[in-house]
Amino acid sequence: MSLSKEERQILQKMEEALREQDHRAFVKRVKSASLRSSQKIAVSTVLAFIGGFSLLLLTFGSSVLIGTVGFLFMLGSSLVFVKHRAGAGWKDTTSPR
Repeated sequence: MSLSKEERQILQKMEEALREQDHRAFVKRVKSASLRSSQKIAVSTVLAFIGGFSLLLLTFGSSVLIGTVGFLFMLGSSLVFVKHRAGAGWKDTTSPR
């Protein structure tokens, strides 16, 4: 049994509406997952920086080697944070307008 011309048009409109609705839901889901991921990376890099700074302060007087490891943690976490920030499309607030 074939569909009439009107029924095919109605079916086509329903399919287009469903595709558009699914696309919006998919984009919303991807954006929220991306935001959660970027928040986790930001928090972990800040905690790594604080840990490296603490290690540097607490051990630099007694062991230069361990203090240097703390500095390297700080440096590495800062680089990851800045690289992720650039990749996440955050606005650059340092440039003049």
